[in-house]
Order: sequence, then structure tokens, then C-alpha cells
Amino acid sequence: MSGQQQPPIMVHSEVGSTNDEALKALHQGAPHGSAVVAEQQSAGRGRREDRGQRRVWYSPANANVYLSVVLRPKLDASRISGITLACGVAIAQALRELGGGDVRLKWPNDLYIGDRKLGGILSEAATGVGGLEGVVVGVGINVNVPGGEFPAELRDQATSLLRENGRVFDRLRIIQAVRGAILGACAGLEAGGLEDFMEAFDTLDAARGREVRFEQEGVAMRGVADGLSAQGGLWVKRDTGERAEVMAGEVTICGLGRGKEGGVVALPARPAAEVEAYVEQLLTAQPAAPPQARRVRRRFKLRANERVGARYCRLEVEVDAEFAASYLRPGQYTTVGIEGHPPNFYVIAGARGPVWEFLIEAEGDLGSALSELGVGAEVEVSLAEGGGFEPATARARNALLFASGSGIAAVLPLIDRWLEAPGGPESIALFYGERHEHDRAYAERLRKLEEAGVAVYLAAEEGREFRYVQDAFEATGLPVHEAAVYVSGAAVMIKAVTERMMAAGIDASRIHINI
Repeated sequence: MSGQQQPPIMVHSEVGSTNDEALKALHQGAPHGSAVVAEQQSAGRGRREDRGQRRVWYSPANANVYLSVVLRPKLDASRISGITLACGVAIAQALRELGGGDVRLKWPNDLYIGDRKLGGILSEAATGVGGLEGVVVGVGINVNVPGGEFPAELRDQATSLLRENGRVFDRLRIIQAVRGAILGACAGLEAGGLEDFMEAFDTLDAARGREVRFEQEGVAMRGVADGLSAQGGLWVKRDTGERAEVMAGEVTICGLGRGKEGGVVALPARPAAEVEAYVEQLLTAQPAAPPQARRVRRRFKLRANERVGARYCRLEVEVDAEFAASYLRPGQYTTVGIEGHPPNFYVIAGARGPVWEFLIEAEGDLGSALSELGVGAEVEVSLAEGGGFEPATARARNALLFASGSGIAAVLPLIDRWLEAPGGPESIALFYGERHEHDRAYAERLRKLEEAGVAVYLAAEEGREFRYVQDAFEATGLPVHEAAVYVSGAAVMIKAVTERMMAAGIDASRIHINI
């Protein structure tokens, strides 16, 4: 036993503001690491000012974390300003480690998931006769508030861990983790400085590459956020090509919380350079021809082979238990080959136990040969591979799926999974394009999806009103707010759809690609 006492945690059922209580405690000599926690705040405040007054933080009882920590840092005045940013990085990392999801930091002090605010950080310094007495770091985090319980004016702007992750969180664990993160950030600043947090901030930056509004010397400006400066400010690229360094004040990501008629929120358009770079990265990730080595391949017999549309055949192959266990999620692929023909990649269009289904384009040497095989013939198949589509990523309200050609085989199993199990998106829209009307595969399956409530939009280069899936999407006017996007098919279609979605303001993290 060291006999050393832990700094106290003072718990209140309700306070005006935990920061006010912590500042009182600091002036009364509370030691470094002391904390104030409240079940409810009646006057919790944020950093941003409105008409000269700090805005009141939405603070319902018994649902969130309201925490303020007393710090007595061994830092000179020039380094004190880095505390908010360092604590923000550490808190975002702590929430991620607790399973809070893709928590990000908007410079300098806001916690976000997607385009909604999860929480905020407010640091306040206390001075006395001898100079700096200490700093109070206050944190408000929306934890167990259902989405529908936010005030109407905040519903599209605010979120909670419950809303994003679909489960209730232990607030005590969050308090302990966040307090530890704040103390760790303070120690990190003392030991190394703000530069030790810059790399982590880059991975958590919610604003980088997005259009932002800010003020300098009373003049409103716009630009594209471009990461941290060495002093902890925010670099913003102007249209003129110059970079402005924002050291204080409010930086707003354009489009957040801005609504249209009918409650549809307009998302901020992504900068063209970011769109181009992201799409180029996608296209260079396309797999090369399957190598002959490094894959486990076995021969299995065909159970079925039938034509579906003028262009395709549908194969069924019964695999063994090891192969069946390798298929984990929709959109995974394998290689299929036969004697005398090198294998090629094919997506697994469905898996019912040990039976794998493939949609084969009956063109070219291998495709033509596969289309002519009879039931009982042997084909060589490899274990399922690739990340596929994770069904749980569609916690978004709307799912938009785009497929061209045989890419339809990747998205149909995903839709089936959502329809079979709870927890999927509220609405599903499928855009499917082919060269010609008569090429289309799975006509009966598409009809059944429509009966199940899926909106199906068809496109064809010849024979339809819409030539391309992106044109069909534009004509529908479907909202992109709260949408997750899934794209599979030809590279040119993937590029066009991804550019269209990002230009509409959908973050790249919500666009899921299967090439």
C-alpha cells in the first residue's frame, strides 16, 4: 500500500455546469485529476457563441456523460492552448476502443460520427495572483439517447453512441476511459508537446478535404480544410491557392445540419480533387489475373447450369465443409476454372449451405466453356476471399445499390441478407444496368425483391429510358442524406457512380465498392 489517495470524483445529480463546479474546486485547491460528474446539467455550455452568449448544450438526465477534470499541468503559457486538441484526440481514440464506432474530431473540439455531432470539449484556464492556477477540461458526450428523442431542431445534427451502434453503453466505463484519456493527454503534452498528437489527429480529422467556413479579422471566408499546422491551428486552402492558418474561432463544415424542403438535408459537395484521388485509388485496387499459386483449389461437381437472360448462365456448385466455411459475407469472390482454361475471378452470387451460385458471363473462352458444361461436370474452385460487403455497415437509414453487368451477383445476396434478418436499412433502392434489355439476369428474382419492398430501377444502353444507372438515380430524386452506397460492376460505372455520390456530399466511408 502506497497510501497515496486517488484524486476525487465528485458526483452530482444535477448542476448548472460541471465546468463551473470544477473551476470552483480548482480555486479551492482540488488536486490534479479531480473530476466532477453530473447526471444532468441545467446550463451546460459549448464553446461556440451565439449573439455573445455561449450556446447551451442539450443535457437530458441519466443518459449522457457530463464530466469535467481539473488539470494542473506543468506547461508554459505557449503550450497551454494545445490541451483542447490533445484531449480531443485522446478522447476520440478512447471512445473508438470502447466500441463507439468511427468517432472523429472536428478541429478543434467537436466529436463527430459521420456528419452528426456526438459531443464537445470545453477547456477553461483559471488564473490567480501567481499566474496560471490550472485548467478545467469539460466533456459532454451523447451516450444513450435514442435518435428520436433529440429535439426536432437537433435530430439531423446530433447523434449518440446508442443511435450509431444500436446498443446501450456503460456510462461509468466511458467516464473512467475519458478521464484517463484527458490525464494521458496532459502527460503527453508535458513530455513531448503537441507534435506527438498530430499524426493521430490526421487519422481522426473530420474536416480534412471538406469545404469549411471560418472568419479571419471579422471577414467570413471559405476554403478546403487541409490538416493541422505546426502550432495546432487548422490549414485551409483558399480558392486563390493560398493557405490560411486558423488559430482561433469557429470552423464550420459546409452543409452540416442545413436542410431542404421536406426535411431532406443537403450534404456538402466534396472537392473535385478529393473525388478524383479517391476514385483513382479504387480503380488501381482492381485485382489482377488470378495467380496459379497461393490459392487452395479443389474440384467440385456442377449441380445446375441454366441460362438467365441472353448473356449469362447461372451455375450451382456443391462445395465441401471447409470451402463453405470460408464464405463469410455477401460480395466475396473465388476463382473458377476448368481443364484447359486458366481460372478467372467470379463473385459468389449466393450461398445456401454448401451450395455456391455463380453468375457467369457466357462470353470469351472460359465463360463460353463454362456455359456449355452439363450437370455433374467438374469445375475447379478456390476458397472464398475478399472483404465482400459487410451487411452491418448499413446502419444508415437508406441503402442505395448500383450494379452493372455481372456486378448484380454481388449486391443481390446483400439485399437478401437484409430482408432475412432485422437491423437492415429502412429503405433499399437497387439500380441495375445492362448493355441491352434482353441481357438482364435474374428477372424473376428482381420481381420478388420489388414485392418485398425493394425499389428496383433498370437501365440499359439500348432499349430503356435510362442508359446508365447514375442517370436513373438522378431521375428518382432519392435523398442521399443518411444513405449508405454499395457499388459493384464495371470500373467505368464504379467511377461514375462514386464521383456522383461524393459530389453530392456522401462521405467516402459510406461508399462500399466491390470491383
